[in-house]
Amino acid sequence: MKSLIIPALLAILVFSCTKSRPYRELKFDGQSVKISLTDIRERKPEFYSVLIDGKKVSFFIVMVNGKIQSYFNACRRCYPRKLGFDPAEGHMRCRACNAKYPLDQLKEGIGDCFPIPLKGAEEKYTYIIARDAFLKGVRFF
Repeated sequence: MKSLIIPALLAILVFSCTKSRPYRELKFDGQSVKISLTDIRERKPEFYSVLIDGKKVSFFIVMVNGKIQSYFNACRRCYPRKLGFDPAEGHMRCRACNAKYPLDQLKEGIGDCFPIPLKGAEEKYTYIIARDAFLKGVRFF
């Protein structure tokens, strides 16, 4: 009986302390990633990841006041901890330092702990992010 308790406790610790969140994994369609705009809702960040140069790069997309915005799930100050951001009642919260930023101020955000912008563009019913845009932030992952 004792031999079962220790592995069970270790499993609980490993799975309860995980730092990652579930991301929808996307694949490149040629030289870009394409996300259907039907997946994006007002003020509800959606998290994704892509594999680029052997690294999993995570990012989120959010609609604010009808405009689509995309960001790497990292900030310039806390990225070494690899914790990223969580949505928190109309804000994005840095999981490393607990700083909160209102969703409607992300775009103008200048500072070390704001999410790093990821350039994308709307095209018909799709949001497109070029592979080159991901290359600019791969060092944060």
